[in-house]
Parts: sequence; structure tokens; C-alpha cells
Amino acid sequence: MLIVVLALETGYIYATKDAVNIYDPQTRARIRKNWEYEYAAYTQNITRLFTERNEVKRECEAEHHRLVTLREDFSRERQEHEMERRKWENDRQKREDEERERQRGMIQWGSLRKDKEPCISYGTARYQAYLEYTPPGWDTYTACKETPMNIHGREVLPTECRHIGSEMVGIWIIDFDEPSCKPWWRDTKDHGCTSRQSGIHRYEAHLEGYLEPNEYKVYWAEMCNTTPHTMFGHTYKSPTECAYWPKIGVYGFWDVPDEYCR
Repeated sequence: MLIVVLALETGYIYATKDAVNIYDPQTRARIRKNWEYEYAAYTQNITRLFTERNEVKRECEAEHHRLVTLREDFSRERQEHEMERRKWENDRQKREDEERERQRGMIQWGSLRKDKEPCISYGTARYQAYLEYTPPGWDTYTACKETPMNIHGREVLPTECRHIGSEMVGIWIIDFDEPSCKPWWRDTKDHGCTSRQSGIHRYEAHLEGYLEPNEYKVYWAEMCNTTPHTMFGHTYKSPTECAYWPKIGVYGFWDVPDEYCR
């Protein structure tokens, strides 16, 4: 028992040997000094961190401003470059167009002529001409399609361009100022009712003022079907039927509704 008591006393002595007495004035002064030192170090560290953060922020803002300025400069330079490119492209296109127009003026058509059977329908004629000269580098088909011919005082582009052998031929279908392609109907004959209770009255007329009977080749039906005829105050745009006999010519037949034929 004595041994246990001695051991406890010895342990207490060693445990309290280095203990600090916080009530001691010197100890309290030393602790306060340590706190002040640590607080000063902390404050200094915080100040340094704030300073560094502000410096980094200023650098970031400066870098951002620099990048924005670069972007604006790049955008402005790109716009200026695009404007210069467009101007150059427009100038180049203008020069090419002027040169093309100059060359176009060198394209030459041969004499304009009508076909042997010139009129293809009422008031409409067909002309053709050979392309006699095309500047070097020009495609003959393009030259044909883009080069007008003066017909009846108007500049008219070809309706069609066609290769005939090694030649390029322009074809014009002209539907103005063609009085020679405006025949008329004469000698209207009344054939009466086509049949009992048909309700149809038939008339016949001869096409005049165009070709001789034996001169029709291709377009007699078109001329017949497009030539109007006025009967009894009414104009009919085309006959009901057309017929052609080489010795006597072209005839039209009109089947007109008639109540007296019922």
C-alpha cells in the first residue's frame, strides 16, 4: 500500500513539474505577447493575400481588355479586308464585263432570212441567220444565245440556237409587225345543219392572203388553226376542223351551236 501511495505522489510531481500557471503575471504577459505576434503575422498575411488578389484581378482585367481590343481590331481589319476584296472583285468583274461587251460587239450575224414557208402561225414568222464570226475563246452556242439581231427595229435574242453541220444557226420566232403572216377567211359557205337534231350548224371558208395552194409544206394546219374568223358578229379564234388540198388550198370548218338544228 505504501508503494502505491509513493508511486502516485511521484507521478503527480512529474505531471505538474512543467505545468504553466496562467495566473502568473509573467506567464500571462508572455502569452499575450505571443498572441499579438501571431495576430500581427496573420494580419500581415491577410494583407499580402488581398494585395496579391487585387494584383491578379488587375492583371486579368488588363488581359481581358487587351483581348477585347485585339478582337475588335481583328474584326475591323477583317471587315476592311472584306470590303477591299469585294471592291477588287467588283472591279475585276467590271473589267471582265467591259471586255466581254467589247468582244460581244465583234460577234457578227449573217443576213437574216425567212424560211421558204415563213409563217408558222397567225401573225408569227420564223427567221434564221448563220453566226459568221465569234471572238477567240467564245463558245459559239453562248455567242448565239447572247447576241441579238435587229428585227423590225427591235433588238431580239434568238429563240433557239442550233448546230447545223459545223455552223451555228440562230432561229427567231417573231410575233410582232408581221402583216404578211395575217391571212383571212373569205367565201364563207353555209352547209346547214350537220344532221337532224344535231344542234350544230356547219360553215366553211377558204384561207386567203398567204401562200398559193401548192406552196404549203409544213405549217398549213397551224395557220388554219390560229387564224380568227368573224361571223355574225362573233369572232372565232380557230375553226373546228382544217383541211388542205394542194390544188385548191386550205379550208376551215366551223361547227356552231344552233337551236334551229334541233
